[in-house]
Amino acid sequence: MAANEERIRVNKTFIDSENNTFLSNAPINTFAGKEVYFSPGQLNNRYVVFQLIGNLGGHPNDYEFNSTTDYFILGDTIYKESDFDYHEVIKDLERRLNQKGRPYKGLKIITESTLLEYCIIRNEAIKDSATSKLIKALK
Repeated sequence: MAANEERIRVNKTFIDSENNTFLSNAPINTFAGKEVYFSPGQLNNRYVVFQLIGNLGGHPNDYEFNSTTDYFILGDTIYKESDFDYHEVIKDLERRLNQKGRPYKGLKIITESTLLEYCIIRNEAIKDSATSKLIKALK
């Protein structure tokens, strides 16, 4: 890490900031052509959520998180844990974000709940019936 680069600390304040930035700035087709990694600890049915990302043009997975990943979806069960800062997923994410050369610099990190909120907002704008059915299955 260069001397002028600050160490990124992954905590709930950081995740909340990432969520707010995402919801404020995400275009309507933000997942189109993007690699979307889902961490362990998802509350929702992964098949429905994967279909939802697929309908949005994204490529979901829960097995390969690397520097080509565009979005990291943090499972709500991990986010809500009292020992959040010490969870292995959080420690690994922080380690990756602080690697020399910052290969994960463009990674967008949001929670599962924020993803669902985005999908609801997006669907209100475009009125897609297939997406509506998937959102209803997740509520």
